Amino acid sequence: METSRNLKRETLEDLLEGKFISMETDADEFRYLSAEGTVEDLGTVLREFGRTIRKTRTGSAFYLVWESLGTAEQRSVRSEFREFRNTLRPVVDFLLLVMNASQSDVPLRSGDTISVSDLAVRIEDNPPQRKKLEEIATLLGVRRETVSERTAGVLDELAKEGLTVLRNRDAQVYLVTGKIDYFYEVLDYIDSREKITEEASESADSGEEDIFS
Repeated sequence: METSRNLKRETLEDLLEGKFISMETDADEFRYLSAEGTVEDLGTVLREFGRTIRKTRTGSAFYLVWESLGTAEQRSVRSEFREFRNTLRPVVDFLLLVMNASQSDVPLRSGDTISVSDLAVRIEDNPPQRKKLEEIATLLGVRRETVSERTAGVLDELAKEGLTVLRNRDAQVYLVTGKIDYFYEVLDYIDSREKITEEASESADSGEEDIFS
């Protein structure tokens, strides 16, 4: 019973700190949240904070959202979104770089492994990819000399964002976390909003032509 109570407290603390809980970040907490009745049980406590638990569409991670958006909550959401936009370009560029270096058409998903040595060897032999890695590292504030050091530095920065976790320090192997699926969901949302804006702009332009024709 003591273990369950501790697990409940630790899970609540992690969620309220803004962490995404997945199998890669904390398997025990993820299993706890996946158990029947847990989300409803924790929801009773979280409602006091105006929060509720959500899960990514793929079911790979749990996280918190505001139940309703007042002025303070809107400021918090806008701040979080600005932080997301600041890391958007280098993260997307790195995900594409990994796909290109690995000669894969499949984007990274939760649970995928990234070996610094394997990825660095592939990038080292490709000058355009070396240049792209250097650009990504610069955008993320990574000041390293070698391809291997830059690769590890970028993955460390992604770990700070909760997108990767260092699984084996000696072998420098990272795991992609469930938060990556949330990242893709936000990208889809931004893409859909931009398409709506473009369509609205085109409709407005079309309307003006009809009026003044």
